[in-house]
Amino acid sequence: LDLAHRCRFAASAAMDDELDRAVAWVKQHDFQRVSVQVPDELLRDAVRVASRLSQALPGRKVFLLGDSAYGSSSVDEVGAEHYGADCIIHMGSSDQEHAGALPVLFIFAKSELTSASGLQAAAAAVKAHAR
Repeated sequence: LDLAHRCRFAASAAMDDELDRAVAWVKQHDFQRVSVQVPDELLRDAVRVASRLSQALPGRKVFLLGDSAYGSSSVDEVGAEHYGADCIIHMGSSDQEHAGALPVLFIFAKSELTSASGLQAAAAAVKAHAR
């Protein structure tokens, strides 16, 4: 595996944990129409995210918001309201400014590289890639 793939795999494991948290939040509040706002840098993962949420939340409507007119760090409540959303799951970096009525769950981009084992795995991948 190349370095980019190894780092992406580590980040994917962290994202799975965050998606589990999102599923629990949606179920806890019994939201039925779930809007997922995805920034440009996470668009490549958007289908996987929506599929995973849809499978974990049967009977609920999950839809993606991308290319927000407000910028990817701001909550796009207007876009979510156009689809009749009950809530917004905002992924990626955020300014956390939200004055609207819809509940928002913020999922920030994380990387396993912050752990000692993640750093060791990244260092080994860099060494192997440099050869």
